[in-house]
Amino acid sequence: MSRAVVAVTLMSAAVLLAPAAWSQQPGAGATEDPAGSDSQEADVDPAEPEEDEEATEEGESRAGYDEIGQFGGATSVGGKLKRADEIRRSRFGLGKLDRALEPWFETKEKIRERHGLSFGLIYQGLYQGASASLGEDQAAGGVFQFLASWALVGAGRTEGALTFQLEHRHRLGTDLAPEELFVDLGSAVSTGTDFSGFGATLSRLFWRQGVSQGRVVFAAGRVDPGDYVDTHPLNDPFSAFLNESLVASPTIGGPEPGLGGAFAVFLPSKIYLVAGLSDANGSFTRAGLDTFFEDREYFKHFEIGWIPSHERRYTDNVHLTAWHADERESAETPEGWGLNFSLARTLGERLVPFLRMGWSDGGLTALEATVASGLGIEFSQGDELGVGASWGRPAESGLRDQYTAELFYRLQVTSDFAVTPNVQVILDPAANPAESSIVVYSLRAGIPI
Repeated sequence: MSRAVVAVTLMSAAVLLAPAAWSQQPGAGATEDPAGSDSQEADVDPAEPEEDEEATEEGESRAGYDEIGQFGGATSVGGKLKRADEIRRSRFGLGKLDRALEPWFETKEKIRERHGLSFGLIYQGLYQGASASLGEDQAAGGVFQFLASWALVGAGRTEGALTFQLEHRHRLGTDLAPEELFVDLGSAVSTGTDFSGFGATLSRLFWRQGVSQGRVVFAAGRVDPGDYVDTHPLNDPFSAFLNESLVASPTIGGPEPGLGGAFAVFLPSKIYLVAGLSDANGSFTRAGLDTFFEDREYFKHFEIGWIPSHERRYTDNVHLTAWHADERESAETPEGWGLNFSLARTLGERLVPFLRMGWSDGGLTALEATVASGLGIEFSQGDELGVGASWGRPAESGLRDQYTAELFYRLQVTSDFAVTPNVQVILDPAANPAESSIVVYSLRAGIPI
């Protein structure tokens, strides 16, 4: 592996394996809980002074969405609704713009209290340019999402909710969408994850239910396995990394959204289990009833992990994921399986290091093996700095190993609007032997409300 990958991996490993016990860390902000909200209050040391209102304002909920349940990590419907509802502060003194949206969040809170409906709107735009290419060297695209969770039965950890996400992904004046640019660059993985251009779709429509005080939770319907299979705290391309090797797991042959389901079990020993099945022929643009019931080709997954507490399910997590995908006859894709390991922590509520490894055999995967490591640093103003590096061996024979480094800085202009410059360096692009390195520069901007 390159020196950059080794250096970042060793740095993250040192932080991850710090002698401080996980159970002694303070709770991290913006926690995500797939089983629902945690009604139990954290222990408070009476000797510690209470923080003033201004110090605790950041990260608090504006419409009460911190109490909604979710199934999956930062890219899930629940995870995005919670993030859009958080208060953030900028250094630009644009309080009037923030106050202008106060009636919007007050209305959202009233609707949730009266009808159990939580909803949000997200728009993200991305421009990317590259220093070298086999074809196109720039791409721009946008994503609009309307997402909601409608609690119809129960409450808290035993809440049952209908969850859905409508979205439109499109190009913005270029021949390629950012998610497609990697092909022209000769990269093994995408440099603009999730910024595709397929148009309008109902990407998620499922029922989420918690039982046994949230110790068991399941989701069934039209699901996206990428929301809950092998996730980590910085895997949302709308707010953190963009490169597929740092966002997702390129060694997992998971499908696009389709019919399926999954469940999670949280044991008293802080061990958790996640398992599920979904249509291996899932597609953003097809309903998939025929492929699920007639083709009967499935993607299966099982994950076992350890967490320090239920509410820190995604911010502090070590897990092992196994997956298997059936052979897909119409797509001429062979059977495949693989293993993935992930370790992530949140230190002092601001540092978020992670270390991930994956291996696969067969199936539709971009990489056969990968090691990725990174670090996120959150600042009090709502800004975030991220740095990561990865190594990957392509699944297609005859291609060389690829190394990737990424750096981003998310600048929180207002509580809801952020601008993120991003630089990626691809060393030895797998399918472009004429280039030893390619620099991809990006600018992302968006508003979740």
